[in-house]
Amino acid sequence: MSVDFARMQEVFLAAVERHRPEEWEAFLDGACGADDELRRQVNLLLKAHREAGSVPGAAAAEPDQTGCYPAPTEAPGTFVGPYKLLEQIGEGGMGIVYMAEQEQPVRRKVALKIIKPGMDSAQVIARFDAERHALALMDQQNIARVLDAGTTASGRPYFVMELVKGVPITKYCDDNHLTPRERLELFVPVCLAIQHAHQKGIIHRDIKPSNVLVAPHDGKPVVKVIDFGVAKATGQRLTDKTIFTGFGALVGTPEYMSPEQAEVNNQDIDTRSDVYSLGVLLYELLTGSTPLTRQRMKEASLLEVLRLIREEDPPRPSTRLSATEELPSVAANRGLEPKKLSGLLRGELDWIVMKALDKDRNRRYETANGLAMDVQRYLADEAVLAHPPSVWYRLQKFARKHRKLLWAAGAFVLLLTAGTVVSAWQAMRATAARDGEAEQRRQAEKSEAESKAVLKFFLEKVLSAARSKGQEGGLGKDATIRAALDQAEPEIAKFFADQPLAEASIRNTLGVTYWYLNETNLALRQQERALALRRQELGPQHDDTVGIINDLALVFISQGKYDEARKHFEEVATIRRHTLGTENQLTLRSLNNLANVLAQQGRFEEASKLSEETLQIRRRLLGPEDLFTLRSAYNLAIMWHYLGRFEDAGRLFDETLQIQRRVLGPQHQDTLRVMHELGELMLDLGRLDEAEKLCEETLQGQRQVLGPTHAETLVTMGQLADVQRARGRLAEARKTAEEAVQQHRRILSPEHPFTLAATAVLADVLRDQGQLSEARKLYEETLASERRVLGPKTPEMQKLMNGFAWMLATAAESKYREPARAVDLATEVVQHAPNFPDKWTTLGVACYRAGDWKNAIAALEKSEALAPGRFAGINGFFLALAHWQLGEKEKARQLYDRAAQWMDKNEPKNENLRRFRAEAVELLEPNKKK
Repeated sequence: MSVDFARMQEVFLAAVERHRPEEWEAFLDGACGADDELRRQVNLLLKAHREAGSVPGAAAAEPDQTGCYPAPTEAPGTFVGPYKLLEQIGEGGMGIVYMAEQEQPVRRKVALKIIKPGMDSAQVIARFDAERHALALMDQQNIARVLDAGTTASGRPYFVMELVKGVPITKYCDDNHLTPRERLELFVPVCLAIQHAHQKGIIHRDIKPSNVLVAPHDGKPVVKVIDFGVAKATGQRLTDKTIFTGFGALVGTPEYMSPEQAEVNNQDIDTRSDVYSLGVLLYELLTGSTPLTRQRMKEASLLEVLRLIREEDPPRPSTRLSATEELPSVAANRGLEPKKLSGLLRGELDWIVMKALDKDRNRRYETANGLAMDVQRYLADEAVLAHPPSVWYRLQKFARKHRKLLWAAGAFVLLLTAGTVVSAWQAMRATAARDGEAEQRRQAEKSEAESKAVLKFFLEKVLSAARSKGQEGGLGKDATIRAALDQAEPEIAKFFADQPLAEASIRNTLGVTYWYLNETNLALRQQERALALRRQELGPQHDDTVGIINDLALVFISQGKYDEARKHFEEVATIRRHTLGTENQLTLRSLNNLANVLAQQGRFEEASKLSEETLQIRRRLLGPEDLFTLRSAYNLAIMWHYLGRFEDAGRLFDETLQIQRRVLGPQHQDTLRVMHELGELMLDLGRLDEAEKLCEETLQGQRQVLGPTHAETLVTMGQLADVQRARGRLAEARKTAEEAVQQHRRILSPEHPFTLAATAVLADVLRDQGQLSEARKLYEETLASERRVLGPKTPEMQKLMNGFAWMLATAAESKYREPARAVDLATEVVQHAPNFPDKWTTLGVACYRAGDWKNAIAALEKSEALAPGRFAGINGFFLALAHWQLGEKEKARQLYDRAAQWMDKNEPKNENLRRFRAEAVELLEPNKKK
């Protein structure tokens, strides 16, 4: 039998370059398939390679006269540079790994990796060099660190890493019978390590259990990601040597390979490929097997394996568990009963895993950090971002696969829906048949009827949009999804008159679709109707009913409609307290959400009481380092800040930030949020150096983790503009503020609370620049919007009114001064923010401008009492002016002298102070020039 030598060499090199020797048999099962002669020849090559270290046929190699390469001189007991080799501990595709001991300049044990004899082709050396440079770029606690590099006496490259004495993550979890929650907690740092690599421009491309090791440290398991041997640089060259992946060559391990890696020409690989592999790893941690089982891979040819990776959607984790005969042993390894394990995975964990494993990488998590955050949301009993694929996506995918069959129909909407409802119908029937319970059968039959009704609706009412114009329901062949939905929507109530829950389901689906089309008002209308139907059919306290109430509240928050959100959260919290008890995690989540929206409305006393209650319970039940506990602490600190409890807020922010940096990492989204709020506190306290440092660090982290146009990134950009303004860098502040406002308006809406807050900062900057006409117009417009959207009690409203009042009281041009209005605005502010000294200063100056000397003195003295010396210049000059107007000339002179001394020492170039000082001199000593 003849052998394709090119194919033989391809399979052989794939085995030695990408697989450990213990993995070769499994790899050949898939690569050779039924070609026994090919497998025999490759096995001979592998045997020669393993026994003699040779690589027959390697173009860059020059064998000696015997046809074998010289035996390596490196062995246990010998030295490589300053490192004594102790024992061989591993062997990868390109290198041999030894445990070694370093004696100088420090004594420690390390892992030393040397390129294999005969593997020193230009390509392999380049890959080996790339791995060394990739690891050297990274500095993260869950990635094995590179310590040194060099060349052996025989000229072969080596590098030295920290010694990781661990076992594969799946083995560690099974050996220690970790629960699903414990496995998820261990999985999060793996994602964060990969995220760090991605931020350095590195794609791992071979994430699998043997490359994710776990070792105990101080009694706790710590993960380490190793083996970046097939890493690919995304944004930089890792080595001056050339790396070329040949046409048709595969990089990675098939069981964990992404669909794009399984393409024949797999050059278009990005970080989302690693997200897919992380999804496979998570699948295995939860179910005990990979989505594409090893048995199935063994039975299929290599081309068939690649096709399966590219095209076949894996079963959901819960489905895989339900179908496997090994469920009892899998559940035992996870410390749960089989039925309970399947139930635990069903729902959110299914959604998270399947989002990571989506064949379409545009629908996966965009980053490894995004996957980690959704896992953390699940662990914290919060709503996850993952959800089952929409009907529209399924239809589109189905239509692409069967485009010839469906071309005449013209509208892919129906097809997706048909696939969805039929799948649901079949799954429900299968469940009923398996369980054999009468109630479940009844529910399955009911669901079947509802599914058929949904299918019929799309056939008759949505698909009809694809008909020619003039035919019943026809909108023409170019009809859009939006047009088809708009036409069909009025028919829903009549069509489902006898099936209210089916109507609720279809309206909820439409609501989600409208939401993705950015038609939030239409989305709310559909979801509110769905809620009404569920209340009617299931009752107000059913889980499905309460869940949609909670989701509606979150939608309202995203629109900045805090009053509507509060009402919904109050209802959810009341029901869950009654049905689940106060200490249930869902109840605590509801209380936390309610406290947050109360704070957004400026109701800080109520909010702080709820937050304190929630924090105490979580600390007791979950411990101080739990993600949920940390969020409660962060929320309470915000409320204390706006209640004027600055010292308490600062202490709680500092404590929370310290824990988060250690537990979550410095670039976790929650860590960045605390840094943002602490920066806001520093700004309010006038500690501008600290405020600017925190703000810049936060903004840099958010741009990396969330992206430059994320809402939280833009909020921090507005904060930075405010800090720049306070420091007198007005041109810089204006540029930053204008960009923040422009992006907010584009990403959110002109009247979103975040947009209004950024606009208020821009108005303050224009005021300080002396652009009073522009500033006044912006103040007036923003004030009208904030009164309508937010109300007077919110911090954003108080900040805006204080800034506007300051302009109306202190404007250099008299036509812009309105002292009486300034007093009204400032009085309203201090009623709601009585512990903020800058607000009392504004009121004092406004009262002076209005000729109310006594109230001016009272307000300015209140400011000094709250923050002695902080506004000594402004307060001092206006106190001097007010006392002079009351005839207390000696006291006025004393106050003036004190303020002038403070200004000369602290802020000699402050333009406002220079102007106020000149005004005081002119009144107190009109003949004196200053």
